[in-house]
Amino acid sequence: MKGNEGKGKQKSPLWGIFPKLLILFLLLSIIPLMALGYMANKNMAQTGQDSTAIAMRMGEENLKAARETGHLAIEDSVHALDEKSTQAIELRTVELAMRIADFLYERDNHIKVLATFRPDPEKYRLVALSSVRDVIVPRNPPRGAPSDDSLGLLWSNPANRVSWRHRPPDDFSRI
Repeated sequence: MKGNEGKGKQKSPLWGIFPKLLILFLLLSIIPLMALGYMANKNMAQTGQDSTAIAMRMGEENLKAARETGHLAIEDSVHALDEKSTQAIELRTVELAMRIADFLYERDNHIKVLATFRPDPEKYRLVALSSVRDVIVPRNPPRGAPSDDSLGLLWSNPANRVSWRHRPPDDFSRI
């Protein structure tokens, strides 16, 4: 009987086919999803680090370009101001040279006129009196002190409130 008892009773499976398929399906879909999630997280972190590094590098390059642009602008401004100052000085120098040349040409003309006369002190005196001009007595004005005339002036241009460069006419003594 012992032999029949073993044949009559079959062991029932602990789980049926549906739970086994469900567990297999979940294992086959969750493991790749977990792997994909891990890789996505790793790639996201790497992308964040890369984008931060790129942004820092771009910021440094932009700062460097701004500094270079600033230095170039300053150099160009200094060069332009130097050029304008040089032109102004050259213009003043040429004007002064022309005034000196005119003075010397007048003296040449006086000598030519005097050379046509016979030596006569009266004629020399008349020529000298015809060419008499006032001589300006130079004086040193105080530097940095505003003149009283410039304080009471009114201006209509608003830009002059910031930078007013009025200089009253010089009142030189003449001999």
